[in-house]
Amino acid sequence: TNIYYNGNVGINKTNPSYTLDVNGNGRFTGEVNAPSFSTTSDYRIKENAKPLDSEFVVDSLIPVTYTNKLTKKQDMGLIAHEVQEIYPFIVNEEKDGEKYQSVNYTSLIALLIKEIKELKQRVKVLENK
Repeated sequence: TNIYYNGNVGINKTNPSYTLDVNGNGRFTGEVNAPSFSTTSDYRIKENAKPLDSEFVVDSLIPVTYTNKLTKKQDMGLIAHEVQEIYPFIVNEEKDGEKYQSVNYTSLIALLIKEIKELKQRVKVLENK
């Protein structure tokens, strides 16, 4: 159901509070551009939060460069089914399934910050020797 309210458009949403306010999943088969992107990270939506420990490392991740067959452009990233073997909770869909797999790259930011912090600590210790 599309709802128009004070110049805003809501899809499956009454009283939309944004120019486009969608309740539900979306899919774009083309390029999405935005000057800014925010993902909800409020403490109120998180349960059982705990710091990443030594189980969470980048060592097994294999960054690749590739030509994206959909956009015909060179890109960089990870192969979703390889990530799924290590961190299945950040990969959507199944290898060779009906839908393409996707990776929640935003989740990798926490892992990278953790690894950088550990490297900085190691460098500090080595510099003080």
